[in-house]
Amino acid sequence: MKQLKMKQEIRQYFWVITGGILFAAAVNLFIVPLDLYSCGVVGIAQVLRTILVDYMHIPFPHQIDIAGILNILINIPLFVLAYRSISHSFFVKTLVNVIVQTAALTFIMVPNTPIIEDVLTSCVVAGVIGGFGIGMVLRSSGSGGGLDILGVYMTKKKRKVFCWKTFFNNQCDRIFVLCSFI
Repeated sequence: MKQLKMKQEIRQYFWVITGGILFAAAVNLFIVPLDLYSCGVVGIAQVLRTILVDYMHIPFPHQIDIAGILNILINIPLFVLAYRSISHSFFVKTLVNVIVQTAALTFIMVPNTPIIEDVLTSCVVAGVIGGFGIGMVLRSSGSGGGLDILGVYMTKKKRKVFCWKTFFNNQCDRIFVLCSFI
């Protein structure tokens, strides 16, 4: 019985890691080359990166995308919430996923030219790949960090699914990103 549980845990961590890599690859390979931003905490990290690099002219090595590091820094308060209010297992899996996402967002090189030129097609491909990755993480009792933590917290606290609240939060992020273009 204990060996079966250990195999299940190893399998879950495998999917947590794989999902983080898939999400980061989708963002860096299909979204960023088109000068678009993701939504959620990753999108906020991307906007902050743009401000730091393009407007404040803070130099960072060209091989490193600072958005990954900003992503983990923004997630720190949410990690505290996950650890204190959700579960230790959820916290650890989420932390592993966000560390993997951070490493992948930092070191997966953004192509100089888009892999897919059409914006809509590229966004759909990124959404399918990234959504599949985060779906694997959520099915393995972890999360992709950011608003996923808040969604799981609200679901646990209120014992209801807060899909509309998560939808609203994502819309607020999109408005924030759109306002960054003004």
